[in-house]
Amino acid sequence: MGYFANGTEELAFKETYCFNCSNWRQREGEEIEGCPVMDIHFLFSYELCNSEEKGKQILDMLIENRGDHQYCLMFSKKGDKK
Repeated sequence: MGYFANGTEELAFKETYCFNCSNWRQREGEEIEGCPVMDIHFLFSYELCNSEEKGKQILDMLIENRGDHQYCLMFSKKGDKK
């Protein structure tokens, strides 16, 4: 699950994955940015972080905790052919 303890941790994740991912969107001339994976994590991760509910299981399927770091399973490097 993409649960970030602070803004620095969140920014490090975004710099590694989000900003380099073809799923990341930023509208020209607007400050709106994000992706569906991060959107649902921001909406539900705080509420579900210590839960065993299906919602947490779904979030865990999108951003996986691999011990010392988190990994976005929807990551698709910009420029890679799909």
